[in-house]
Amino acid sequence: MKNSIRFSPRMNRWFYSVFGVLFLSGALWLIVPGSWLLKIHGAAAMVSLVVLGVLIPSHMRRAWDQRRNRVTAVVMMTFCTSLIASGYGLYYFGGEEMRAWISAFHWIAGVVFPVALVGHIVAGRRRAAVNSNLAEGHVKASGRFGTPRRGFPQERDVGPSPARRQPEPRPCQSITERGLTSEQTLVASHTGGDDVCCDQRSES
Repeated sequence: MKNSIRFSPRMNRWFYSVFGVLFLSGALWLIVPGSWLLKIHGAAAMVSLVVLGVLIPSHMRRAWDQRRNRVTAVVMMTFCTSLIASGYGLYYFGGEEMRAWISAFHWIAGVVFPVALVGHIVAGRRRAAVNSNLAEGHVKASGRFGTPRRGFPQERDVGPSPARRQPEPRPCQSITERGLTSEQTLVASHTGGDDVCCDQRSES
């Protein structure tokens, strides 16, 4: 669907693979520090930036415009921004003391990040299920009220209302039946014979 905010199967594989490697390499480094883990972690961080760049127009912006899951989305963006900034700071900012503070902030945020991600996914799916149930209930309600219930008579199509009957014209009457005077009789004889209609008489 063009305006869908759900991940495609390919994006699902990319997202969970990249962020899974990113989390596991960082978590393992806390247990067993090693330069090779930092290299894997750094490479996964670079790829995660690409994934986030793809998600901005295809997922984040569409969901924000549709007012979907905004609260947890803000939490997720806060975590991502904090992790990116602190990861950059570990390489280019501060001395040893500042580096220790940045490192502690970075790994704490990284450990909590999966919890925020799960909360974001659960909230989104719960809202999607609610919207789906509401839409399904609306369709059922429309069908129920649109169909006449059993035991109730249906409206009959009586057709268009009958046209109003026009009054019939009054029949013409003979001169003798009308009781015309001699002058009116003379006029009638000149206008067309023995029968005079009401309209003709009035015009005369």
